Amino acid sequence: AALGRYLHSYFALLPPPPWPRLRFVSCARFNAPQCIERQWLLRSSSLGAAAVQSVPVEHCPDAWGVVLTHRRGWRIVYSGDTRPCAALARAGRGATLLIHEATFGDELAAEARAKRHSTRAEALQVAREMGAYRTLLTHLSQRYTSSEARGVNGGAASWADGTSFVAFDLLVVNLADLPSLPSLAPAVARYFEHEALLAERRRAEDAARQVERSVRIERELEVANWLEQLLNMHFSDELRPTQA
Repeated sequence: AALGRYLHSYFALLPPPPWPRLRFVSCARFNAPQCIERQWLLRSSSLGAAAVQSVPVEHCPDAWGVVLTHRRGWRIVYSGDTRPCAALARAGRGATLLIHEATFGDELAAEARAKRHSTRAEALQVAREMGAYRTLLTHLSQRYTSSEARGVNGGAASWADGTSFVAFDLLVVNLADLPSLPSLAPAVARYFEHEALLAERRRAEDAARQVERSVRIERELEVANWLEQLLNMHFSDELRPTQA
């Protein structure tokens, strides 16, 4: 609610846009059948949504996940930041795609509990309880590189299983590709391994250039110092009084 008030106040200061102004609605209000924005989304928009439900999840106050069901029957569930949440698993029963956070590896279960996030095993357990067809694991901690999370070099191949996939920045998934999505993991792993090797090579080349530049600057400083000393000696000789 506080965030909604802030966004409304902020957008009120902007020039009128060429499109209709955005309306911000709290998730709790959006669940109400009489919510005007909900009625528009379900009846007048072109999204084809048959049902949308906001689900309170276990993270911070006013944290919500969402369940969207399309008129064609497919269902997408987005967890947001959360601990494993039974309410979300119930609301998203039979999901076509579950997008669930997996901030921590299984070895950091205690830290996940303390920070109210999920491990990869907990996210996959929610997917099993939900009966999700496919699961995208997202929101990985920055401590895990893209290559590690995809099993490169055998480091963390268990991040995903036969029904899931580890998301990455700018990933776009067509629902028609969901059946083959898990099978793409090895190819994606090889791609990120190749990218990691290229990045390491670029870092090595940058370091070599820095060393070369430092050596060149040191040599130029040595030459400059030598010339300065030579000039000082020359002018000292010229200014020295001559013997009569």
